[in-house]
Amino acid sequence: MSNRICTYLAAAAIALSCLMSGCSSAPDRAATANQVQQAIKGMPGVQDATVNYTNDGERGATVHIYVYLPDAAAKQIEDVVARINSVRGDAFKAFDQTAEFAVTPSRRVLVKRAADLDPVSVSTDATALRGLTAAVQAADTTIFRNNTTADLKLNEVTTPADDVFAAVRTAFGDGPHLDVDMSPAANISAPVWKVTFPFSTADQQRVGQQLAALPVSVSTITVAVPGKIVDLGVRLHNRDTAYQDLVAVVTTTGAGPTQALDLSWQLDGDRADQTPNFSGSVDVGACNYTPNSMVEQHPETYLTPDALALQQRLRKQYDTCPK
Repeated sequence: MSNRICTYLAAAAIALSCLMSGCSSAPDRAATANQVQQAIKGMPGVQDATVNYTNDGERGATVHIYVYLPDAAAKQIEDVVARINSVRGDAFKAFDQTAEFAVTPSRRVLVKRAADLDPVSVSTDATALRGLTAAVQAADTTIFRNNTTADLKLNEVTTPADDVFAAVRTAFGDGPHLDVDMSPAANISAPVWKVTFPFSTADQQRVGQQLAALPVSVSTITVAVPGKIVDLGVRLHNRDTAYQDLVAVVTTTGAGPTQALDLSWQLDGDRADQTPNFSGSVDVGACNYTPNSMVEQHPETYLTPDALALQQRLRKQYDTCPK
């Protein structure tokens, strides 16, 4: 048998082995992952630490670091992050890296990061989250930050929205590049909020006054800089006054060509999974519908005849699509 044939057979055997057991192009760094875990487990302030490492074709090349330091001082948190950076070096460059730092006893208040771990940034966010969760009741509170933005998520919140936003400003300031996602607890009648900061006290008061003046219930709201409502999901209380109520929403929010609003609605009591139903949407001051969606392609399947007529009327009146 020639050397060339032997080489081909060997390559085929390796390929078959990869197909059977899974192979990854990333180098083996299991030893380094274990070193990181052992290095931080005994550090001051750390009560628990794990490094989950995968490197195969099925699960990919991943490294997830979890550190539980509920009572650690700011300097201790900085030292832990610095130690992680020192031990891992560039060993995981080919890996998808994530890290979580649980900074309160509940284990559900987390500072999250990807590969970039800046000791001061992690410690600062930990201090801010501790202050925030002392003022806000939520089942889960997390912040993920990269070089350009930060995402703050609060789930199952029972604290009123006005108090939450005030607490966010106290904890994190009112600077740019902070996106806040807030979902209420199941037993709380409140909307799901998405707010991009800065969101000043004056912005908050203006938005609150607009919401209070609406003749509908708000289920979802998105506020963008500079404190303007750009997306609103509402529930209608009266089918007979639906048109007037939705016009009132547009007027009250100031939506139009210079301030677009993605407005969607559903009738109280209707279920979204039961079609056709009395629902619809209009892109006020814009034309950003999803043309390939089933609702846009076959609205008669999903909307009742009067709902479709209402949607067509409002779109003709308010969106900027070619007529």
